[in-house]
Amino acid sequence: MRLFGLFFAVGLASSLLFNPSFAEGQGSKSQQPTKPSVATPLLRGIVVRPHGFDDATLNDTVLDEQKEYVNKHLKNGPTVETVYDQKKADEMKKVLEDFWKERGVTVEVRATLKQPPITPRYAILEFDIYKQ
Repeated sequence: MRLFGLFFAVGLASSLLFNPSFAEGQGSKSQQPTKPSVATPLLRGIVVRPHGFDDATLNDTVLDEQKEYVNKHLKNGPTVETVYDQKKADEMKKVLEDFWKERGVTVEVRATLKQPPITPRYAILEFDIYKQ
């Protein structure tokens, strides 16, 4: 009798593990966890690159101030290992433009999402800042 109970318990456990509709009922659909699709990749990195600046305008101190400014003025910006959000990217682009505008420097900021062909689930968000 003990052997029968053991087989019954193992069989019931495996049925629950390998057949989710058994536990949920015959008529219900199993809930699959949502996965990011290729259209909405996870951010693997965020890069900010300045272009066309001279040493007097762009140095380590200014880059530190830019980072602090972004952290202060961008409450819910893009972050690594989250799904890409165009609205968050646009907000960060605006904050970067505002930082340089306050310094009297006219810039154009371009945001680009780069997805490597071998890992389309992930992407790198690049902000290129061009001094005008």
